[in-house]
Amino acid sequence: FGELSSAELRAVFDNDIYMQFSGRLPSLDELSRVKVDVIFPCTDTHIAKYSKQSRVMVRETPAMHEQVTSAWVAKKAVRDRQWVYNILDRKKEVERLLFENP
Repeated sequence: FGELSSAELRAVFDNDIYMQFSGRLPSLDELSRVKVDVIFPCTDTHIAKYSKQSRVMVRETPAMHEQVTSAWVAKKAVRDRQWVYNILDRKKEVERLLFENP
């Protein structure tokens, strides 16, 4: 792990429990670029979300969004969506906004 201790990482963003860093490992060529996503503290839900799983494609209609997705989001604890409120309230990731409708 000697190379990791001298890795050159820079923070890309930090929003609630989500952080991202980019950089490179020393003594390696240009292919040594790394991107590190950190969730701290993470929960069993995070681990399940980022573990290998099968994928499906769903074409969501406005009615499906209202009946299924919106209802699911409304049931989630505010803490689980704090990162979204940080962006909407312009507390975090402001420099990453591509477009804002005044």
